[in-house]
Amino acid sequence: MKALQKLAQFAGYAKWHNALPIIEETLDIVGDFTEVATSIGVSPATITMIAKQLEESRQSVLAIL
Repeated sequence: MKALQKLAQFAGYAKWHNALPIIEETLDIVGDFTEVATSIGVSPATITMIAKQLEESRQSVLAIL
């Protein structure tokens, strides 16, 4: 939670709750990584490796929200 608060403050938001729409949009985009990476020809092994890390990060943020 403190990390999100600091990031929101660094981005110029007076309160981290004001940053929620951007955070949620970012989570949606991260969720589309596999589809986008596949469409541009990223190798399946690389997609799997990156997608795993992104999903772990995404789940961590969702747990905070």
